[in-house]
Amino acid sequence: LAEILAGNIPSFLREFKEIEVSRKLKDGKVHVIKYKVMPDVLAIGNDSDFVRMPMSPLAAQVIAEKFGCILPTTQMSDDIYQKAQTKLTPSPMSGGQYPNWQQRMTKNEFYTEHQRLVEEKCRKAGHQNGMLIAGHKKDVIISNFLNSHPKSVIIYGWHDSRNGGKPIQGYGWGHEVTYADYSHGIRLIANEVEVDGEKMDIKDVLADKTLSQLLSKEGPVKNTRAHR
Repeated sequence: LAEILAGNIPSFLREFKEIEVSRKLKDGKVHVIKYKVMPDVLAIGNDSDFVRMPMSPLAAQVIAEKFGCILPTTQMSDDIYQKAQTKLTPSPMSGGQYPNWQQRMTKNEFYTEHQRLVEEKCRKAGHQNGMLIAGHKKDVIISNFLNSHPKSVIIYGWHDSRNGGKPIQGYGWGHEVTYADYSHGIRLIANEVEVDGEKMDIKDVLADKTLSQLLSKEGPVKNTRAHR
């Protein structure tokens, strides 16, 4: 956490990518939102030597606030995957190849091994750092579900092109709020967005009973923190 707050992140993560989505909402009108997202999940290091770092929503929220950002909703996670220039297939590290994997999922050795697996796929896909990438990590998300499960981390994603781009991980809330394992990624979304050509704060969009449909499948999200 201290490393990231001190700015020890690859420079390409600072170049956010624009996502544009248009939807017909319940007011009968088509609305357009443009929002900016980190091209990859949070990592520690520099452009040539970095590790994508899983972290709890407690740590992620501190970082998001420092950078003037929030974490994604499930809808945003889906949209980012659809717009991604590089779509990787998930790389689960469970089963016989990784003995005692349940005990090792939250350890640095698994973080670095997963980094190696992802980078191998990046090379094969012709990915260049700074391009919008998705599918390689599950997102830690914001959700109204946290209101009734305040001690949980909610994860979602691992969209898989072999399954029509559907996420392997639906709403997952089986872990406590301090938990993070190798499969989790933290994607930051900038607070300032544009709706129908007008600048807005993303939190105001998510709180609006109509416009929230641009970014949320679950109606207005009035608490945009990643934990309670």
